[in-house]
Amino acid sequence: MYVVFLCGVHSENSRLKVLMKEAEELFIEKGAKTHFWDVYENHLPILDPKDKKHKLAKKLDKEVKKADVVVMGTPLYHNTLSGALKN
Repeated sequence: MYVVFLCGVHSENSRLKVLMKEAEELFIEKGAKTHFWDVYENHLPILDPKDKKHKLAKKLDKEVKKADVVVMGTPLYHNTLSGALKN
């Protein structure tokens, strides 16, 4: 099983990121392969459907397409996902 963790927190040290890292460790202990995507470390550009060249966007797209499971973690802003994950 391949699991991608998508952490939508724009801070270096957050409780959500710690929680997601703990969840990742549980999956690894059960034999899963994982990839942790952190929007704090890997800033994505604003979506432009015409731009096919952005390397980080291509990398994330590749990881998500091969994943069996995607775990998204995000703070809530006005009862919805962060803009980073909506993008």
